[in-house]
Amino acid sequence: MFDEFISALEKVASLGEEVVRQEAGVLEQETQALEKIVAMVKPVMRFIDYPIEDGRHHSGHQFHSWKVYHYKERGIVLVDRFSREFTDKDYRGIYTGSQLVLTRSGALVVLSRQGDWSNWQGEPCSWDAKATEITPEEAVKRYGLAEIIKGMLEAFREAIKKAETKRQVLGKRLETLEQVKSILGS
Repeated sequence: MFDEFISALEKVASLGEEVVRQEAGVLEQETQALEKIVAMVKPVMRFIDYPIEDGRHHSGHQFHSWKVYHYKERGIVLVDRFSREFTDKDYRGIYTGSQLVLTRSGALVVLSRQGDWSNWQGEPCSWDAKATEITPEEAVKRYGLAEIIKGMLEAFREAIKKAETKRQVLGKRLETLEQVKSILGS
């Protein structure tokens, strides 16, 4: 039994060291891949980015609408882990969670959300987000490369959809313009 104990101990130590080395190598390669991806995406950010919400406030009054605040720079949300938690049955709670954002300038920013919500009329609701710039390595460690790429792909799909719709609208405007020009004889 003691021989088996020593053998198992040596095997665990050997495998543990191998896994640590392998994990460090994979993390390094994923980080390099993310850096290259960000560099590839940066030139097209102006076509896919949008204002990023970093806060909201509602007075709680019936006819009041939400006041929305935006981050200082446009970007795309790569990973959305914003959530709400209940603290008082279904009536009150807190806003929590984080989002990973790629800004137009190519920075990776984590927005950490905090705030309170209420379903009672007259009680205010609000949240704001603290922004922290992180490195590609920190992003990969925290969110995983696959989830980050999935978020980019969603942003690309949405941008393609919007661009195709806009292109159709512009095509119809050109048709109208051609008709007007033919009537005017130009």
